[in-house]
Amino acid sequence: MPDARALARALARLAAGPVIARVRGDSMSPGLRDGRLVWIDPVTPALRGLRRGDLVVLTALGAGGGLAVKRVVGLSGERVSVSEGGVWIDGAELVEPYLAGRPRTRGTEQGSWAVGAGETFVLGDNRYRSDDGRSYGPVPVGRVRGIARPLPGPGGGDG
Repeated sequence: MPDARALARALARLAAGPVIARVRGDSMSPGLRDGRLVWIDPVTPALRGLRRGDLVVLTALGAGGGLAVKRVVGLSGERVSVSEGGVWIDGAELVEPYLAGRPRTRGTEQGSWAVGAGETFVLGDNRYRSDDGRSYGPVPVGRVRGIARPLPGPGGGDG
């Protein structure tokens, strides 16, 4: 069942008008390249929650603030580990087809994070060029503005 307050906030954001954001940087390439336009969908996560693999727009935790696009890899109650060149969820290796053969980690890095209630763990798809959960740990779900929906056409990367 959706959280009524989260749904109300999402509908208020939607009523304020569509929010379009431009991807800045290469942390999500090749799927979302620098300059790609995305629509921020606040309703879907309010209705069904976040799911592993979702592309989300969140209020950035790193230097500079602003918005960031990242991929959800860890959910509340899970342990996310980075080791042996891969990403592991509760001891099971995470299969990441969206990386299309790209490196899953920055080589020899290691770390482990417990994702608490009301949190998620995010990574950029371009693991060598992403400031993400490996730097700042789990993210409060309240920082997630919505699902990133890539737009077609000029600036959208499809035309």
